[in-house]
Amino acid sequence: MAVVATPVGALLAAIAGFWYGWHGSDVDPSPPAAVCPMLRSELLDRLVPQHRPPSEERFLSTGVRGSACTVTGPDVDLDLAVMRFGRHDGLDPINAARQGMLRAINRRIIPVVLGDEAWHFRDGPQNVYLMARLGTTVVQVRYAAPLTEDTLASSATVLAQEVLAQL
Repeated sequence: MAVVATPVGALLAAIAGFWYGWHGSDVDPSPPAAVCPMLRSELLDRLVPQHRPPSEERFLSTGVRGSACTVTGPDVDLDLAVMRFGRHDGLDPINAARQGMLRAINRRIIPVVLGDEAWHFRDGPQNVYLMARLGTTVVQVRYAAPLTEDTLASSATVLAQEVLAQL
């Protein structure tokens, strides 16, 4: 009996160690580059007329690093963030990125052909959110302006394309 118990005990210990190591280890990704310099000034001038200078912000949390750019004008607000995901809470980086994408409840989500997966949704009469994932990187755009939903969505898509092209 002791001859069988030792290998079984060792096997159970190895499985428990692997399980804990897999689910208990977080790996922080490298931070993304600053977002504001990725946006061409002529694009910002067109989408956010009479804007103030863009403000850049960096953020970090366990398993995610990010950079955000905020641009405001008289009637227009633009927030753009790039988040890079690592291993967190037992999720591999791609699944962590999928879970990190902003979703909406009771909103119509419209798919966008961009990156590995993307969509946009309207949040209020003049506000649209666009989420795009490319591998372990997520680009989030919030664009608020007195425009139609189609114009808001296409403008947000252009902004996301601009950033994704430089990653």
